[in-house]
Amino acid sequence: NSMTEKRPRADPAGPTVYGQKPLAIAIGSDHAGFALKQQIIAYVRAAYPDCPIEDCGAFSEDRVDYPDICRAVCTRIQAAAVNRGILLDGAGVASGIAANKFCGIRAGVVHDHFSTSMARKHNDANVICLGGKTLGIEAAKEIVDVFLKSEFEGERHVPRLLKLEAIEASQHSGGSATAIGRPSGSSGSGSVTSPFRLPL
Repeated sequence: NSMTEKRPRADPAGPTVYGQKPLAIAIGSDHAGFALKQQIIAYVRAAYPDCPIEDCGAFSEDRVDYPDICRAVCTRIQAAAVNRGILLDGAGVASGIAANKFCGIRAGVVHDHFSTSMARKHNDANVICLGGKTLGIEAAKEIVDVFLKSEFEGERHVPRLLKLEAIEASQHSGGSATAIGRPSGSSGSGSVTSPFRLPL
């Protein structure tokens, strides 16, 4: 049977209902995460043949900017083409920062079984960010297994995620963070649309 995930709450990749949705993954890396990305793709295709995995680049170890890769992966989730994302760079931190600029993305920088499990069970993370220079393939396999098999626990965690969504909505609609997004030297009072955010 195809791998499925329970969907107990609103999400860009599925309806706001309790139900099942087949898992599909988008994966991407910059040059520093390229080698581990290739190994993860091979592992997922062998271990989870019913779970499609889409490679969003990079396609070589030539230098590439991580925000571009994050955009490629995260917009696939926003478009409901996939419902999980895996991002890699040298340490995973840069990808985590970039991924969480996208509405509806809940990205966790994870290092091991425990951090991945908590990201899924408590935070309903739909993206994990890994360090290509900090993890070996065996550790990465365990992380991927936990990411794909763990379910969001819901219950007391749902109100917290709804608060995150409310923050997202207020920021996008011209909340207090618009000045932070204003380019250096700008004196205008209007809000600045982040290149990472799409309309809610």
